Amino acid sequence: MEYTTEYNHKGHFRFDVLNPPKAGTEMKTTNGEAVVFDEIGPAGMLICTRKSDGSQQMYFPHSLMGANVVAERPSREEQ
Repeated sequence: MEYTTEYNHKGHFRFDVLNPPKAGTEMKTTNGEAVVFDEIGPAGMLICTRKSDGSQQMYFPHSLMGANVVAERPSREEQ
């Protein structure tokens, strides 16, 4: 999964996920929690279901491991 972080003139950001994992892909968060990828949500957040309790949560792309996450983060000067 590759993504870029996009900023607007007010400093707000969103993620543009270029090749998201397939729905149902099992991943882990950076703190070791097992999740299943569901879909891309608002502002490019990743919506996943926690395996521990079945709840859906939104995650930053850099908070997940297991799908070959590659971050491309342009500096604010490049914006």
